[in-house]
Amino acid sequence: MINRRQTPFRYVFKEPIAFELRLLSIDGVQTPSKPVKAILHNISKSGCCVWLPLLLPIEERQIEVSLGLVLNEEPLTLVGELRWSLPDDEGNRYGIKLNIPEEDHDILPRELRELAGHGRIIAV
Repeated sequence: MINRRQTPFRYVFKEPIAFELRLLSIDGVQTPSKPVKAILHNISKSGCCVWLPLLLPIEERQIEVSLGLVLNEEPLTLVGELRWSLPDDEGNRYGIKLNIPEEDHDILPRELRELAGHGRIIAV
């Protein structure tokens, strides 16, 4: 099979990035929430993997979250839906499918190119 992919599947951070995650809704119902300390391990144009000190019922619920982070210099807010989880070091790793509006589709790739240029991420 020939791989015709022009861009890498995902980018892994050499040093994971700490950020704040907020639960936006559970099953479509808005939830008041405090920020939760989280760690970003890898990211692609369509999703990411984060560590949280929480156990969330993603198999039974549809959970929408907001990620407030700084990849380079400018604050960035990404919204997505939790898709999978794995237990990991006093918490869980979660896969998040990002829901990026059409008008913002160029922002994340630009940020990732800058990170790669500074040697802070590895393309895999």
